[in-house]
Amino acid sequence: MKKYTINSELYYSISVDIVLVMIVGKAGTGKTTLANAFVEKYGKQFTGGVYWSNVPSMKFGTIDLLDEEIKPSRMPSLVILEELGHLNEKEFTKTVTRILTKSPLAQMLGTSQERKHYDLIDCTVEVGYLNRKEFDALFRLGLNLSAGIVAGMYNEIGGNPITMGVLSNLIIENLFTADQLLYYAKPFKRSGILGPDGKPIEVGDKSYTKIISTISVVNRQFLNKIAENPSLMYDLSPRQFEKIVAELLESKGYEVKISPATRDGGVDIYAAEKNDLGSFLYLVQCKRYAPEHHVGVGLIRELLGTVELKRATAGILVTSSFFSKDAKELQQQLAYKIGLKDYFGIQKWIKDSSLK
Repeated sequence: MKKYTINSELYYSISVDIVLVMIVGKAGTGKTTLANAFVEKYGKQFTGGVYWSNVPSMKFGTIDLLDEEIKPSRMPSLVILEELGHLNEKEFTKTVTRILTKSPLAQMLGTSQERKHYDLIDCTVEVGYLNRKEFDALFRLGLNLSAGIVAGMYNEIGGNPITMGVLSNLIIENLFTADQLLYYAKPFKRSGILGPDGKPIEVGDKSYTKIISTISVVNRQFLNKIAENPSLMYDLSPRQFEKIVAELLESKGYEVKISPATRDGGVDIYAAEKNDLGSFLYLVQCKRYAPEHHVGVGLIRELLGTVELKRATAGILVTSSFFSKDAKELQQQLAYKIGLKDYFGIQKWIKDSSLK
């Protein structure tokens, strides 16, 4: 295997005789970035084509779409399968077999947050967070930041390369100052969830775990808990995440209605507002994604179509992750029709709400 360097971390390129390579790492460690780097450097060698698929979507039916996209070929092709850790070994074997049936010379790159020991995996590459020295060098690259700001950022996000890249871009694009981002990245304490004895329930307590798994009504205490520990958003179910967003919109003065769990044409929340200028209806779509799973242009186009169909005022796309560069560029063209709120946008909503 041939070695090469990305972001001061030692990774490995994959030789053409390996069938399936797993890239393993926690959320935000750059698994997709590594796969992109491999495609950029070696993609032209795969004359049968390069294909991408998100495994959780495949489990809900779009595997047939993947079958349609992969053209039968006797030429080498490359298939990127993101979040393969969601599959058990039987599902994993079935997926790989279907791909190889269509393209016998296909090679696969899979990503997963957990190491898997399935027989069909030929090689596993582990990626991790940046250490303090690497974080300092990369975050200050091209940015005039003080050592104190950089140290504060490292303490808050713990060397997460994806989050670091997002923060850098927000500063470069003049959307936030470094001081503002450091403020929003910091957790802050408010009165938390209380037990029958009136004492706060700690995160590690069994009662707290039960509340996280069974809560059906989002309340002020729970919002404060998320403000104190933002990563709790990723422990929520998609439905619970919708209720968080609905609670925040209601705190901002909107009249809110959450769609049934069966969905209503892609709309998760209806938010209505009346003021001196008239009555306005906003359609809200919520995506509780992991940090490295960025929202692309497809969902923006889908929401825009729903807004036009329902003759609403505008649409708002809210995600616990971030938006791709193409998605943000498209939104700028639709500024009066589509609004975007990412991880930091939600954090700002929570902090603004707590000050009222």
